[in-house]
Parts: sequence; C-alpha cells; structure tokens
Amino acid sequence: MKIYEIPSTLRELLDRLDADPDTGEVDGEALAAYAEYQGQAAEKLEGTACYVRELEAEAEAIKAEEDRLAKRRKALEGKSARLKAYMMPALEAMGGKVKGVMASVRIGKSQAVYVFDLDALPDAFKRVVTKVDPDKVVLKKALKAGEDIPGAALEDRQSVVIS
Repeated sequence: MKIYEIPSTLRELLDRLDADPDTGEVDGEALAAYAEYQGQAAEKLEGTACYVRELEAEAEAIKAEEDRLAKRRKALEGKSARLKAYMMPALEAMGGKVKGVMASVRIGKSQAVYVFDLDALPDAFKRVVTKVDPDKVVLKKALKAGEDIPGAALEDRQSVVIS
C-alpha cells in the first residue's frame, strides 16, 4: 500500500458499501474489507509519522552540529588572527621575511578603503540598499479584526502535525 493510494482506495471501498434498496442491509464483506483497509492505512500513516519524526530529529542533530562547528571555526579563526598579530613585531624585526623548511612567513602588503565620514562622500561613491518587508504580525492582527487591506489577505492552510 502506498500513501497516495489510500484516498482513492477508501473511496472505492465506500462506494461498495451501498445498502440493499429492498432490505437496507450493507454487504458484510464490503464492510469488513473497508474496516480492514482503514486499519492498514492507519498503520501505514503511523509508521510514516514515526519516520518523519526520525528525519526531523536527525535534521535537528545536524543543525546542532553545524552550530557547534561554526562556533569552533570562529574560535580557530580568531586564534589564528591573534597569532598573526602577535607574530607581526617579530617578523618586522627579522626584516619582514623568514624562510623555513615547513613554512615561509612574510609581511604582505595590501590596501583597503577606510571611510571616516559617509555623509561627506559624493553620491557617485555611495550605494543605497533598501529592503522593504511586510510586517506580517501587524497585518494578521488587522486582517483578523476585519480590516480590508489591499495586497494582503488571510490564507487558511493545513499542515500535518505529528504528536
């Protein structure tokens, strides 16, 4: 049995449950088949729900591990930056270059732009970034209160809840 087949199979079984027009009785075999299939379908859905829980738990564990690794990465990057800053005076004293067997170290030169007064910059050297997001909490409250808001509406949704 496949989950996507359950609704159509249940409809077919329900169609066979028509009562006899003369006696008003329902076919016992059809009723038993419907009840049996309904039980099997419930087991299938419960098993799938348990599998969904397992997947969600694994995803949560992976997210926790990602967070832990990100913290560890940041700590290592910070330690690396501190060690480089610690090495700078000694490297300057050594002439800016040390060649070794395992590693070579030198002072690198680069340029960076330092903006000390953004307002003094001409517009040609500025970028304007504008992001407009709807305030969905306020929108929902107003829509629930019956307010008619162009461009927004309440939408009924359904979701599977596993408890």
